[in-house]
Parts: sequence; structure tokens; C-alpha cells
Amino acid sequence: TETPIIHIKTSTPEQATHWAEALKKRGIWTHPVRPPSVPYVSSGLRITLSALHQRTHINQLIEALHATYPPCLLAHRH
Repeated sequence: TETPIIHIKTSTPEQATHWAEALKKRGIWTHPVRPPSVPYVSSGLRITLSALHQRTHINQLIEALHATYPPCLLAHRH
């Protein structure tokens, strides 16, 4: 991506909220995006990276995303 913002879609706004809460418990701050800010089908997580993030931060993010990945999304992966 050419921007520091990464959007990860979820199936529902509720999933976005629950996933963001699970990540926050692991020390990862993300923002759930959901209606009315975006259409229902565009609900998800907004992750913003900066030049201050180090490789260890990125690895922690990836590990936390995998560890908290909502089981309900597994059925919708392609």
C-alpha cells in the first residue's frame, strides 16, 4: 500500500469491534470502522503504521492479528 493506513475487512461491524477489543487487550491499538463511517460491507479494522514503528512492533502486530483472528471470519476467507 502507498498509505500508512491498512484496512482489514470483517464480515460485520460487530466482528470489527470485538476484534479491535481483543487486540487492545494485547496492547495493539486499532480502530474498528463501521457504519455510518463506512458502508456495512466495508466494516473492518483500520491499522495505521508510522515511521516510528520498528520491525518488532510489526511482528507483534502480525502475531496478535493471527492470535485473535475471529473464528467466524475463517469461513469467509478466500
